[in-house]
Amino acid sequence: MYIANNLDPNFAGLNWYTWFIGRVVDIFDPEKKGKLRVRCFGFHSFNVTELPTEHLPWAQVMNWNTGIRINLGDIVIGYFTDRDRQVPVVYGKIEGIWNGGAGYRDWE
Repeated sequence: MYIANNLDPNFAGLNWYTWFIGRVVDIFDPEKKGKLRVRCFGFHSFNVTELPTEHLPWAQVMNWNTGIRINLGDIVIGYFTDRDRQVPVVYGKIEGIWNGGAGYRDWE
């Protein structure tokens, strides 16, 4: 694969692409742009005293108007667009037992 010499090495996908799976904990975007907050498994504590929800970054959602409804408690998959993992993007919802069925709390 050829990568031009003038590309920023910090550009998403070149050196540090980091994906995540997490639980939606806030859907009430004050800017009403369809963003949400996600506690990412392995990155964020699920202890709200240790890491309050309001300290989590807002995640942009890809293809928000596709008819997929994302609710509080849903399990989603996404990636961070920055090296510091502060700019998340959600690109899908994982359906099945993780969304309220058996094993729902096994991730906590």
